[in-house]
Amino acid sequence: ARDLFELARKIDPNYARAYAGLAWTYELDYDYEWTDADEKTLKLALEMATTAVRLDPDDSQAQWALGWAYLYNRQHERAMAHYLRSLELNPNDAEVLASMGSLHIYIGQPKQAVDQEKEAIRLNPNHYEWYVYYVGWAYEEAGMPKEAIEIFEQAIDLQNPNEEQLWYLPTIAAAYAHPTVGRMDDARKVVKTVLSRDPEFSISKKVARYPYKTKELADRYANALRRAGLPE
Repeated sequence: ARDLFELARKIDPNYARAYAGLAWTYELDYDYEWTDADEKTLKLALEMATTAVRLDPDDSQAQWALGWAYLYNRQHERAMAHYLRSLELNPNDAEVLASMGSLHIYIGQPKQAVDQEKEAIRLNPNHYEWYVYYVGWAYEEAGMPKEAIEIFEQAIDLQNPNEEQLWYLPTIAAAYAHPTVGRMDDARKVVKTVLSRDPEFSISKKVARYPYKTKELADRYANALRRAGLPE
């Protein structure tokens, strides 16, 4: 994909969508941990998305890509501004609305994230599965572990998760281990699955990759993972 986007911008250096596409290739590299150069990857994502918006500030896809890039470069206010601009340009874009849920979680507004994910699902009944996963994630972050578990148990194969589902297992373990739930046996089973698929998993590494706005928010999530029995 990156090769094709590079070819597109070579053919037309002023084509904003080519740069937005390039930004997403770097953003996905970071998201799925397909790169060992995190800092460089995020810098390139921001550079490409910034160029896309400069070339066409009225392209909602470019604005979305820049919102994501600013979020993961931990510039939360700028991220919010570009997400909102993307939705202003295309209010019915369920993908942008759902993606923005992660921003609300990272800035400490998980209940708003739940609302946005549900609205995204309403707008697009043929949505990707991650829309639903985000609802569960937001519920856990909002201190509503029972609701999170209900969502996750319906949506995810906990015994044999695919690569995308694996991303949410630590959050599921945290929900099981929450004091109001206390399903520690289930938490341990999920932890076992996490470590069998990712033997080098560590809480510190996981949390460091997430762009929480404050240390308190990051610590809350880290403590939830510790309670589940995941390794430091």
